[in-house]
Amino acid sequence: MKKLISILAATSLVVAAPLSVAACGKKPPKIDDEYDYTTLLNNLVELCQQIFEKNM
Repeated sequence: MKKLISILAATSLVVAAPLSVAACGKKPPKIDDEYDYTTLLNNLVELCQQIFEKNM
């Protein structure tokens, strides 16, 4: 019984170490394109001004 437990413990240590290294190897994707809310807001204000000037 002791031999079985020692074999099980040894195999779990041997298997667990490479898995933790492989799991930590990937990095999250880098986000380069951020959404530009300032430009969108400026476009909205400009469009509202054009509509206001056209209808007044």
